[in-house]
Amino acid sequence: SKQIVYVTVFSLLMWLVISAIIIPIMWMFDFHLPIYAPLAILACIALGLSLPSAPGGIGIISFATIFSMKILFVEIGYTLSDDLYAKIVAFSLLINVVLVLPEIVLGMFFVFKDGVKFFGLNKGSLEKAPLT
Repeated sequence: SKQIVYVTVFSLLMWLVISAIIIPIMWMFDFHLPIYAPLAILACIALGLSLPSAPGGIGIISFATIFSMKILFVEIGYTLSDDLYAKIVAFSLLINVVLVLPEIVLGMFFVFKDGVKFFGLNKGSLEKAPLT
């Protein structure tokens, strides 16, 4: 149906956009990896996020990024020195921030825009809320 086509197209577009975001970060760290590396990293992160983890994927995003980067570097014949491993860890932390920060910023924006008050909530106020 038409909806399946839309979902597929938008899903592929989202994967390509996120992969495109990873590319300049790879350049910043001077990583010379194959053209498919951003998609491989993203696929590993997506698999990692399917596991139960801390909010925002803290820990699992870094682990999945480091895991995929180690495989990619070994595949192209690099030896993982301490310096390279340190760069991979820094890369993984930056990827974590880049993937999670926009969600946090947008979430906070809409919380303040809608006037949600965290400290004003109590059991009584929730019971009186109209159902929509």
